[in-house]
Amino acid sequence: NARIWRADITYLELRPGTWVYLSSIYEPKVHQVLAFKIGRQMEATLVVETINQALECHQKPQYFHSDMGSQYTSNEVETLLERHQISHSYSK
Repeated sequence: NARIWRADITYLELRPGTWVYLSSIYEPKVHQVLAFKIGRQMEATLVVETINQALECHQKPQYFHSDMGSQYTSNEVETLLERHQISHSYSK
């Protein structure tokens, strides 16, 4: 069975008008959040840091699944996944 990581970014309002972004990686097969990072800006760097955190502690997946947001389609994320030989799949 292929290992798949799913990624998403969630908006969290700390107080009226103040938002942070929660980037997380989840492995459906084991029903576990493997890594998460909170940032003040929703950028590719946040996703790269989350992927690196997951790779430090967990066996790499065959597939990384995300939506087609600019953070996930960025050169930084694509380069990182290619370097680790992880295929990227997208939701429409």
